[in-house]
Amino acid sequence: MTFQFLSKFGMFLGAMSFLITLIACQPAPPVNPTPIRESTESKAVALARQTLQDYYAFLQAGEFEQAAELLLPLTGFDRRALAEAARQASLNGWRIEAVQFKEEFIFDPERVIFRVSVQQQGAQPETYEMYQVVHLLDGKSWISSGVLGEYTLTTSPVTHQRVSLVPLTLHHGVDYYQIWLLAQNDSAGSVRWSNLEPCAILTVENEQINAECTDSAMVIEAGTQATLVMRFPLPEGTYPRRALPTILKVNGFSSDSFQDEWSYQFSLKYAAADS
Repeated sequence: MTFQFLSKFGMFLGAMSFLITLIACQPAPPVNPTPIRESTESKAVALARQTLQDYYAFLQAGEFEQAAELLLPLTGFDRRALAEAARQASLNGWRIEAVQFKEEFIFDPERVIFRVSVQQQGAQPETYEMYQVVHLLDGKSWISSGVLGEYTLTTSPVTHQRVSLVPLTLHHGVDYYQIWLLAQNDSAGSVRWSNLEPCAILTVENEQINAECTDSAMVIEAGTQATLVMRFPLPEGTYPRRALPTILKVNGFSSDSFQDEWSYQFSLKYAAADS
């Protein structure tokens, strides 16, 4: 489920390398970055590779706190909760059997992308692929699960039928964009958010990208808030991208109090420090 309330275990799935996942991820290699050549490899790239090797070595050794310390702090991030989730999974029989670095790409001087194949036991699928990004910041290196950057959104809220929606944060991923929004229902009744496609549309460089939609509608009760997480996967062979989204449209809101469905549209604005 893509739109969801974040749980500690859900965060573990994302930040701890999707180690326990339900669907295999085998993305196409990036097309824009420059492949790394061994003869010209810099010390920074060597540091990035060593950091990622250390990360998986910690996971294989059961040293989950040390592994979590290498992760880049992002929205919803809690190193202690991630380490505990990994520990509980290991007690239930999960472990990493093998890790293979398939490809390496330089995105820019501060970010190196790795395509990694992981073989695991105690969870399905047994083997899967994913992107890892190593960020080189102020002489240190940090790992994110495919996240090139996190951006604070300063977009103003939009209110309709006393239901407000405001974008909060955007993750610029290697092969996706992901947006966190806050919904506030100040109406007298419950509000439903439909799962019919397209439930949300993101515009990037004049291209429209549809969100992955939930299996069922979300209900926001009167007088409550809900955090929505929308993920927009990029078509294979078109990533990674450097551009940030400019327009977000969220469709399919309805209520028993109103006859017609309504939608929200935002011109996305980013904090000055992020832009």
